Amino acid sequence: MDTTRIETRSVAWRACASESVSWLYCAFLAFASGAAVLAWLVAALYAPHVEGKAVDASMLLPLYRSLLSPKPVERFTFLLLALSLPIGAFLGALTVRSNSVRSMPAILFRAIPFGVAGAFCVPFARFGFDVSLLTGRTPTGVYPLLMFCGLVAVAALACATQTKVLTYRTYRSSRVISWSLFVASAVLQLLAWRIVSENSMTEGTTWSTSMDAVIYSVSQVVGGRTLLADLPSQYGLFPEFIAPALRFFGLSIFSFSVLFGVMQLASLGAVFYVAQRALRHPLFKIAFGVALVMVTYETCLFLVGIPEQYFQYWPLRFFWPALAVLAFHFYARKPSRCRAALMSLIGAIASLWNADSGVMVEIAFGAFLVAKWAALLSRDRSSSCLERREIVLKLLLHVGVFAIAIATAAVYLSTKADRSLQWTWLFEYQKLFYGLGFMMLPLPLRASPWIAILGVYLMGILVAASTWRKSPRNRAADLLLYASLIGIGLFVYYEGRSHILNLVTVSWPALLTASLMADRVVRATAAGILHRGFVAPAAVTGGVVLLCCLAFVRGIPTLANSAKAAIDEWSVPASPVVSNEIAFISSNTRKGETCVILSKRQGLYYASRRLVSPLIGPGIAETLTVSDRDSMIAQMRKGKFDCVFVGVGKSAPELDVDLLRALPSYRVVRSNSLQTMVQLSPN
Repeated sequence: MDTTRIETRSVAWRACASESVSWLYCAFLAFASGAAVLAWLVAALYAPHVEGKAVDASMLLPLYRSLLSPKPVERFTFLLLALSLPIGAFLGALTVRSNSVRSMPAILFRAIPFGVAGAFCVPFARFGFDVSLLTGRTPTGVYPLLMFCGLVAVAALACATQTKVLTYRTYRSSRVISWSLFVASAVLQLLAWRIVSENSMTEGTTWSTSMDAVIYSVSQVVGGRTLLADLPSQYGLFPEFIAPALRFFGLSIFSFSVLFGVMQLASLGAVFYVAQRALRHPLFKIAFGVALVMVTYETCLFLVGIPEQYFQYWPLRFFWPALAVLAFHFYARKPSRCRAALMSLIGAIASLWNADSGVMVEIAFGAFLVAKWAALLSRDRSSSCLERREIVLKLLLHVGVFAIAIATAAVYLSTKADRSLQWTWLFEYQKLFYGLGFMMLPLPLRASPWIAILGVYLMGILVAASTWRKSPRNRAADLLLYASLIGIGLFVYYEGRSHILNLVTVSWPALLTASLMADRVVRATAAGILHRGFVAPAAVTGGVVLLCCLAFVRGIPTLANSAKAAIDEWSVPASPVVSNEIAFISSNTRKGETCVILSKRQGLYYASRRLVSPLIGPGIAETLTVSDRDSMIAQMRKGKFDCVFVGVGKSAPELDVDLLRALPSYRVVRSNSLQTMVQLSPN
């Protein structure tokens, strides 16, 4: 009798769990469909208000005017839905009951998981890590489709054969294997093209544009200048944070890249540690690390032939969000005020370091606290009253820590600077890029990985809210919701520049979120809580993870050869022109000297020779407007500086002006042997 009663309860429990998950899947499909209809309606209503309005591009240098492509309708529509849809999904999952799926026909009930799996499978079915990434178009043909379907089938088989209980030996073995593969992959990625020196520099745009824009402000702050007083920084106040370390070890191209390499390993390790603590299934536990390495630090771009040291995101915009995930993991385990204050402090520092991604860290934790408060309020129990009060105190602490951090930074910069701060420099570049529509690309509305990534975050919010409805203190739901929130925040920044490479860049929270949900479903299925049909969406996640792993494994020979070549080339100049210009500057200056360099690779030369610029304003790579260029020339004419180097020919900066003619009060005193740079002196 007791056995029959237990079996009856088990069947009822399984049916209840299946109904709950089926309702989540139905809610996901309903919200996704509703969002598509709502997006079309909002865009149609908003378009008449902004169509036909011309953009004044005269403030930009001619080089950049052709890159303007404003998308006001798309941006308004996306931001409106990005704000409202997560809130609606969270509140809906928190309050609406799942009884409605009971009346559903059995065949439809069992088909729901496969419908969700198809919704995620179709966008990725033609995606591949190949040269199509450079065009932003997915590859065509049957081969990518067959390969991805095969990977999904392998993942499905792995999920279906999961045992109910993993032995300690199996768990320990998978942990050792996963850490070994992750460390080997991350180190190989780092050595292949991320550690560079003066001899590594070439004449390519990777150096004169991407890296130069980052290192110029660093070189100046290390030399004693102050951000927002002497110069702006397009990528935030991070130079003020790292300058002490670079002063201690000595600034050079090599020390700069080594510091960022340490940050690279630390940030990747932070995300991987959290995943290892949360994942149990061997497929996700072992493969996640390699997949994480594949989608970060421009690995996919390197494997198609472009070694891009894009420090602007890797690690500048990735470092603090990654550490925030680790800090949140510890907070979820013990949600004390001290750990909440640490989360708030990380968000505040991240916002100062780089506002583009740092503010998202700050907002994500604040939104999490508000969501937790709402979840406790919905239970309406006296025991949750104290918890709600505690959350309110944490929210006040969150705001207070942020305000104190901002005030401290303002006082520090004001005290350090010898002139008043220009606070407008904080957001000048954001106004240029988003106000004018600089280099904007539309978000694909067809079945594409962009839409699938948004779907992952929507599903994460629904699952977390549904779990909280029954168990508001569930740590797995806490991590799932935070990963979804921070993922949406980072995704929003690149909505207007919707190139597939940018999607890969901001996909790492989706990789974590999807793996967490897939692992959870597989374990529930293995435990008999859900029937095996529910592993279909998890199989698609496993297929995507395996696709990332396969792409990385295929590129290991390229990475290994590049790592060996990169180490060998540390002592051999890669470009005679760059080497000659560095030698020319070095032979006519002293370290720490105040000197003007107006040339391509300006910041790199300042960093390698430890020179300081006397000019007020941005570096050449960050000079986008006519007013900044004219201000630089006016200072040159007024100052009559004794140490001036100007690039000529192919080393001349692209400012739409002949600097030698624009500076008639200077004369050429000498040039380098390759005639690509001259030294000027006042008449």
